[in-house]
Amino acid sequence: MASIKPSGPQSKRGSDGGPGSKDPTRYSFGLASLLDLISTAYNVNSFQISSPAALDRQRFDLVARVLEGATKQQFRVMLQNLLAERFELKAHIEAREFNAYEMVVAKTGLKLKEAVAGETASPPDAPAPGPTGDIGWPQLPPNVSRIVAQNSLSGGYNLVRLKAQLEPLSVLANFPLTLDSVPSWTRPD
Repeated sequence: MASIKPSGPQSKRGSDGGPGSKDPTRYSFGLASLLDLISTAYNVNSFQISSPAALDRQRFDLVARVLEGATKQQFRVMLQNLLAERFELKAHIEAREFNAYEMVVAKTGLKLKEAVAGETASPPDAPAPGPTGDIGWPQLPPNVSRIVAQNSLSGGYNLVRLKAQLEPLSVLANFPLTLDSVPSWTRPD
């Protein structure tokens, strides 16, 4: 059983529950775009989804009961069926080549500093104010895993500045660098 309805003013962004979580028989996703739901259902990144229709304009609140003992893959199939039923979603999977960036260590060596337990990260130099009014980095609480992104536009380009502390490179490499990125993100435990 599942309920999916347009988000309201009291809706909060985020997903919770499902297989592998503390509440495996209940899944909720608030303020989710159709793009978010498809990404979750097919276990792909949003940039891997192509559609002639805008998939990120409307927001929905989803609450679903998940069968006890369901695996993550079974849950994804349930979500795929829900999207097909409620949104008449028709999807197919194909391979495509596209440009990408590769994160590599510079010839001069690694420039990142490994986190040390109990040590507080010192803030980088504050960026100059941009056209969107960003005026510097927020202070992050010590010993908390967090990434903060600041987006601005300059000369038609999307400029993204990141500050990360106590995050593995795998999280940094997969961080979404788009204008609709959340301004602050904390990795779930």
